[in-house]
Amino acid sequence: MAEVQKPVEVPETTPAVAEPVVEPVVESKPAEETPAVEAATETAAEETPAPVTEEAKEEVKPIEAGTLEHKGAPANFPKNLLYAKTHFWFGSDAVEKEKLATYLKHEKAADVAHHVVSWASETGKGLLFFGKESDKSTPTGIIQLSEATEPATEGSNKFHFTAKGHKHAFKAPTTAERDNWVEQIKLKIAEAKELAATVTESETS
Repeated sequence: MAEVQKPVEVPETTPAVAEPVVEPVVESKPAEETPAVEAATETAAEETPAPVTEEAKEEVKPIEAGTLEHKGAPANFPKNLLYAKTHFWFGSDAVEKEKLATYLKHEKAADVAHHVVSWASETGKGLLFFGKESDKSTPTGIIQLSEATEPATEGSNKFHFTAKGHKHAFKAPTTAERDNWVEQIKLKIAEAKELAATVTESETS
């Protein structure tokens, strides 16, 4: 009867079951796949800047009129030391002398006024007018561009040039608009210098 108790030696086989340690080898494979996806997104990001440069080129447009902050008109001393919003436009057609009466009141230098009025009554080209946007027929000020220096930029949206010994400073709403004005003024200065000889000849005759 004592020999029947021997089969109770089962606990010795249990430690052999707890030996599966194969799991950590599987974790190394997905980590290698993620850099390939990141590399693909990097190459896609490199292709996007191309259309941005095209948009920047489209912003350059010829400008004929607009509102700028301006200081430097000698007739407005001491207000000419501060920026004031003013409407500017380039002329093309001749202006009647009667329409320049307001300009003559503001322009204190008689020799400058006489020359500008003679020029404007023959052609509006080569002149930068300013005044009320609602009444372009009677400008309050005129800048003669035939003797103007080439405009120089300053900061992100400012530019200036000198005409008839007076420095005119301008401030545009954006850099793009400032650049448009500068390019257009350069063209108008070149046009005015070409016209100067013929206009002064007719003025003296």
